[in-house]
Amino acid sequence: MALKIDNATNNAQYAITKHRAGYTGEVELKPKIFKEVIRVVKDSFAQDLSQGHLQKMIYGSSLLLVVSRADTNVKVGVASLSYEDKECYFSCAAIVKSERGNGLYYVMNRLRIKDGLSRGYTAFTVLTQNPKVERSIDRAMETLREEGLIAGHDVKRELIRKCYRRMLTDEVPKSSDERINNAFSTINYKKGDAFQITFSVKPRTLRSFFSF
Repeated sequence: MALKIDNATNNAQYAITKHRAGYTGEVELKPKIFKEVIRVVKDSFAQDLSQGHLQKMIYGSSLLLVVSRADTNVKVGVASLSYEDKECYFSCAAIVKSERGNGLYYVMNRLRIKDGLSRGYTAFTVLTQNPKVERSIDRAMETLREEGLIAGHDVKRELIRKCYRRMLTDEVPKSSDERINNAFSTINYKKGDAFQITFSVKPRTLRSFFSF
């Protein structure tokens, strides 16, 4: 799928490919693509992640989205989704620094939510230290409500102490929503606190959702 995201300072066109877990229960990637995905993830986080953690994050997903620049085919973003018993878990999302601010994270969230909805899931969970994550998912949910695909959604945060054991970003992140920023101000970044956030969707009607 190719999509164009217009940005005031950087109009760019991207291609998004999806990779699903096969019969082994793991996502299968060619070695070259896996190497590129690892590069994207490492570029996105301040702290080094172990190779084992990276492999679990990527191969252990139910769905992996990989974003490339359409002009160069260079991989610039990745997002994964895991289908668990009663919820969809947003297990990973990363965008290289040079491509941030172009709306890619919002687009990947919207696609992940629609994919989960198409399979009957109504609960989406993410573990994060970043209020921008909650804001982007919330915005994607609002767009789906405006499009008539859902009736609305509720948000529940659960504070998880020291789950990361460190701060994952160079600086304390801030979103455009001060209400969300205030909620995140209660966590201890240096000790690795995070919120487990669950977005519960209120279905509007039983209808078909189109995958991309």
